Amino acid sequence: MPIPDGHYHHIRWRRLPDAAVRRSGPPSMARPPLRRDVAEHGRVLHQQVQEAFQTNEAGRRISGVDPATLLVLELAFLEISGREHLERLGVQLIEEQQRKESVSPPYYALLLRFETPDHLESFVERVDQDSMGILSIERQRASGGSIDPIRLEVCFAERDAAIQFMSNEQQAQNLRYGITSQKPSKKSFRTLHNLLVQFEDREANSRFQDELRSYQASRLERDRLTANQRRELFDSMIGARSLGPNDRRGIRLQTQELTDADGLYYFDVDLWHPGRALVARAIGQFREVVERAGGRVTDPPTSVADTLLLARVQGTNQTLEALLNYDRVALVDLPPQGLVPEFSIFDPIELPSDVPVLPDDGPLACVVDSGIVAGHPLLSGVVVDERDFDSGENTPVDKVGHGTHMAGIVVYGDIVDCLRRNSWLPRVRLLSAKVMRRLENDQVGFGDEKRVETQVREAITAFVREYSCRVFNISFGHQFRQYRGGRQLPWAQMLDELARELDIVIVVSSGNVGSPAIPVASTSASFQEAVREQLLTDEHALIDPATAALSLTVGSVARGETSFQATTKPAHRPPLVGSPAGCPSPFTRSGTLSESGMGVSRGIKPELTAFGGNSSLIAGTNWRKQDPLLGEPSLRFDYQGTRLLSVACGTSVSAAHVTHCCAVIADELRRANPRGTPPSANLIRCLAVHSARVSEQAARWMGEGYTEAEAEKRILRTIGFGQPDINRAAFSTEQRTTLIAEDEIPLDHFHLYEIELPDEFVTRSGRRSVRVTLAYDPPIRGTRKDYLANTMWFQIYRGLTADEIRNAMSLARGVGTQPRISQSNVVNARPPYTSLEWSTVQCAVYKSQSRRPFNYRPDPNGSVIWHLLVGCNSRFAGNETGNQRYAIAVSLEHSDAQIRLYQTVRQRVEQRIRIYWPHS
Repeated sequence: MPIPDGHYHHIRWRRLPDAAVRRSGPPSMARPPLRRDVAEHGRVLHQQVQEAFQTNEAGRRISGVDPATLLVLELAFLEISGREHLERLGVQLIEEQQRKESVSPPYYALLLRFETPDHLESFVERVDQDSMGILSIERQRASGGSIDPIRLEVCFAERDAAIQFMSNEQQAQNLRYGITSQKPSKKSFRTLHNLLVQFEDREANSRFQDELRSYQASRLERDRLTANQRRELFDSMIGARSLGPNDRRGIRLQTQELTDADGLYYFDVDLWHPGRALVARAIGQFREVVERAGGRVTDPPTSVADTLLLARVQGTNQTLEALLNYDRVALVDLPPQGLVPEFSIFDPIELPSDVPVLPDDGPLACVVDSGIVAGHPLLSGVVVDERDFDSGENTPVDKVGHGTHMAGIVVYGDIVDCLRRNSWLPRVRLLSAKVMRRLENDQVGFGDEKRVETQVREAITAFVREYSCRVFNISFGHQFRQYRGGRQLPWAQMLDELARELDIVIVVSSGNVGSPAIPVASTSASFQEAVREQLLTDEHALIDPATAALSLTVGSVARGETSFQATTKPAHRPPLVGSPAGCPSPFTRSGTLSESGMGVSRGIKPELTAFGGNSSLIAGTNWRKQDPLLGEPSLRFDYQGTRLLSVACGTSVSAAHVTHCCAVIADELRRANPRGTPPSANLIRCLAVHSARVSEQAARWMGEGYTEAEAEKRILRTIGFGQPDINRAAFSTEQRTTLIAEDEIPLDHFHLYEIELPDEFVTRSGRRSVRVTLAYDPPIRGTRKDYLANTMWFQIYRGLTADEIRNAMSLARGVGTQPRISQSNVVNARPPYTSLEWSTVQCAVYKSQSRRPFNYRPDPNGSVIWHLLVGCNSRFAGNETGNQRYAIAVSLEHSDAQIRLYQTVRQRVEQRIRIYWPHS
């Protein structure tokens, strides 16, 4: 692609040299024990544990499996600190979830902050809880995930006791604490932690029960645990149970009855991962269970992120019963299916005399879908390879239509723009990996013998290995697997693992709601308002694999809101259209963006949106999803003559738009690199998000009637960072200059970048902004609720020297703690750090029309200097994953069309590189 007039390649940037500062986290400390009747509590726990073990062993004997190995049990805790003690006993954690439980009557809490960790420990040891009416003392977690060494939450059964505690100023002075709460906080719920654990063998089982008996008898001698550790573990444990068949039954099996008693069915089976050393034994046991029940394993268990083993089985109802009763099984379900997409025929178009041929090193992307029709006139010369990856149809040709529709958008981008200009210039070469096929009864499905995860993994690895493809489009999902919190979904885990291992960009659709609820409304405006509020309900929760942390997830916005009927039958009452133009489509799915906890639910999903169509209401009873004016046109798989296009709606289409964008970005970055090396996946994702904008109409529609903070969260949940733009992503201009960098950072360290703002950027009148985007690819841990092994963050500072920031960082208390710097020196970009910290792509912008917020100079007679601080937090104790890769982009943008920023910024960046990195 030629560089447009007035555009330039982005400026490569370097951070400042490292300083000898490492931010280490506080030591891990257990919370103080709850007050228990130990003998009675121990007796109840021991009875529950025995019953659970006996239930599992009985089920294993029926299946013919050794009952002494790899037993699975669910333990419930009030506090999460018991996890470390379980690991000391050799008990392996395989899943962690949490839920809230109402408490009646409520209790009252105060948050205390101590001067030092020693003062906190002294308080725990010296305070007489009974005389003060203290119900419990709970330690707090720092933002990095470890225990905070200087904060405690003190809980009271009565509000008056809490108020009296607050008034005791002499005690606070003696014990060196301050109360950060303005008043007692009323608590009406508590958090319960459910840990699914496995016992490697009978010896591990015995160790656990021996410790439980020692706890019950209040023995002080040390076994595997000290007496205090034993109390901490079992005081907070509130129950144990074995999982039953209903815990393992998937959504399709819950709603679909298998009526043929002797019929053969295919089942997708998720097995708990036993740890690498025991995988072979676990797979052998699984085969025994299946074969004894008359089934066969058609797709052997494959490891995903050391969390699950995914397999496919063919068998009867008897086989299903055995799987549902086997405690090693996490989930059993029928294979995923979806509906054949609905298309409407588009008007005939003038066929171009020939389609230009792209060079052999042009942009490349792979569409993993239902195949393509490579003979389509508009795909001439752009298809590099097409293959069937065990879809069951034994041909790479598309018989569904979905893959060809996606392919057209991936190759050409905005088909509407091609039609408007009557210009067909392909920009992306195409690889096609067929994994879907047409089934009976208007259904689409995947291969019989293999799981879809296996098909997708084989397709992606093959095209990376053979063509070095870096960008993949996955415009489908598991409609029956919505994300409801807790553990990451299996397709998503598999994609996260592949994205990091292969350093590739995977673009996935957020998923469609097939038949959204139809609101009752009296006007078109109120109807659209009701549709808007539905987008944030559970019905519109993301599906697998849209929650993939390292993929780019894409939702849909409507291009227009004029229906076909409104133009062809103006005398008739026009149908109600779901969304205003430019706003989220009625069928798109939305993320969670939880405000507490850690993990998948706190990440921003979808990150991006693109045009995916709109829906209208037919006679007030049904959604019409194939209106030729409301849908997105692309290539028709069953084309005839000049009828080469069809129209469809869905987030599938939106994902294809973003895939096109990412493929072009990757190619332009490669060409701009003096060495010709391809960019990292982090940099491609970074610039795609960096280029995105939320339209004014979408921001206004989603935020109307809400506070600024509430509106921001609603926008992030539905639109993410907005719609990407290829030119903004790939090129700088004189008015919008972008600095980019790729680097690796040691865990629990920080990097510092320096930005000199040109005087004309600061002094010229007009709107100006500084935008920062960070992308990184941490390892994943599917057994943990926090999921990401590392997290990263950034903060912008103004008017300080580099040494002043380094000194502040050296005094920061703990991993994840921001340095104590005057608020006047902190650039409060939006969204804030707290909304971004669990997303692997983060973007924030600071805007102002005034020159004053930008005009901060460390030296009053010197230049305007800002700094970007980038930090990396290790989330797990003992985490040894090596350096964390990341990419960063920073843009200076000014509304004055006469300003000339690019050359000035480039010159100053190159000067600083020569000063700080003289051998570059």
